[in-house]
Amino acid sequence: MLRVDVRRFAGEPVATTGRLAPDDEAFDGLAFAFATPVAVDGMLRETTEGDFRWQGHVQAAVRG
Repeated sequence: MLRVDVRRFAGEPVATTGRLAPDDEAFDGLAFAFATPVAVDGMLRETTEGDFRWQGHVQAAVRG
């Protein structure tokens, strides 16, 4: 699973790039299944309010 330890977040953007298996536990409970690995590419940033914002792209194929 793709994870970022926010306890060690130093205020600098963190790259979140990786691939998740179609059967990764992060997808448990979805009403559909992925046919291919899920590609993730983005940046995680801390906001001035102390929250986190992720912006990026997710690409995958869904079984029909």
